[in-house]
Amino acid sequence: MALTFPFETQLKDGSPVQLVLAGEQDIEPLKHLYRLIVDEGSSYPHDEFPRDDEFMDYWFRGKITIAAYAPDRAHATGMAGAFYLKPNWPGRAGHIANAGFIVDPAWRGRGLGWFLGTTMLDYAKQSGYHGVLFNLVFSENRSARRLWEQLGFTQLGVIPGAVRKNDGSYQDAIIMFRSLVEGCGVTVDELFQGQEKVRRIFDAVHKKIGAMGNVTMRPSKSQVAFRRRKNVAVVWVPGQYIKTSDVPLVLTISFPARDSSSRWKEITRISAHRYTHHLELRRVRDVDNQVVRWLKSAWEAAG
Repeated sequence: MALTFPFETQLKDGSPVQLVLAGEQDIEPLKHLYRLIVDEGSSYPHDEFPRDDEFMDYWFRGKITIAAYAPDRAHATGMAGAFYLKPNWPGRAGHIANAGFIVDPAWRGRGLGWFLGTTMLDYAKQSGYHGVLFNLVFSENRSARRLWEQLGFTQLGVIPGAVRKNDGSYQDAIIMFRSLVEGCGVTVDELFQGQEKVRRIFDAVHKKIGAMGNVTMRPSKSQVAFRRRKNVAVVWVPGQYIKTSDVPLVLTISFPARDSSSRWKEITRISAHRYTHHLELRRVRDVDNQVVRWLKSAWEAAG
C-alpha cells in the first residue's frame, strides 16, 4: 500500500504520533527543534543556527520534509521530530537518496527515531530511489550509528577528523549506505542455485522463523539475514569462504551470554554482552526443537 501523509501510528511506549508533509506552518516549529540540535553539536555540522535562507535550503528547498507531532499537529505543543529526503547527487546518480533526521531530546528512547527511519526507507523506495547514503554520521554519535545499523545500513568509509567538536577537538565521520534494491539484486533462488541439499536445510530454518511472526528476509551474495528491528539470525554457506568445507549451511545467532550447549561449532565474544554463536547444519533434522528455542529467543530479542 502506498505511503501517504498525514498518517498516525503509536510508538513502542503507546504514544500516538502523526506524520505530516511539512509546509509553511511547520517552519517555525522545525526552526525551534533544529536550534536545540545545533546547540547540542552532536549530530549536524552547523556550529551556529543558520540564517533563514540557509535554513530553508537545508530543510525545505529541493527536498521532501516530513514532520512528527504528538498526538497530532493540531494539538501538539511542539514538533517531536522530522526528516528530509532528497537526491544525494543530480542526474545520472539521482537515484541515490540522502536523508537527515532530528528528534527532540524529550522524545528520544521511545521509538520515534526508529519510526522515522523506517518511514523514510519505505517512502524512499516508493519514490524510486535505489539506495540511501549518509555522508556525515558523527563517529561519537553511537545511538545514531546503532539505529542505522539496525535498519540495515553498512559503513562504507571513514573521514578522519571531519567534525570539530564543541571543545575544539575533532572526531571522525562515518559514511553509511543502505540499498533499497531487494537483496542488492540477489534472490534466495540465485543464492542456492544448484545446491538442493543446502536449499532444503535453508527452507527448514526459514519455515521455523517465519512461523514465529513478522520477519524480513534479506538475501545477499553470501548470506541471508532474518531481521526484525535487529538481526534474528544469519545463514550462510561456508563453502563460499572455505573451499575444503563440506558443511552445507551455518546458522549464526547472537546472544547476550555464552550458551552452554556443545552443539555450537564456535562462539565468539564480540562485546561485553554479546556472543556470536555458529551452528553447523548438515541435514534438515538438525533444525530441531532446541534450534527452534534458540531462534525463538533471538526473534523475541530482535523485536
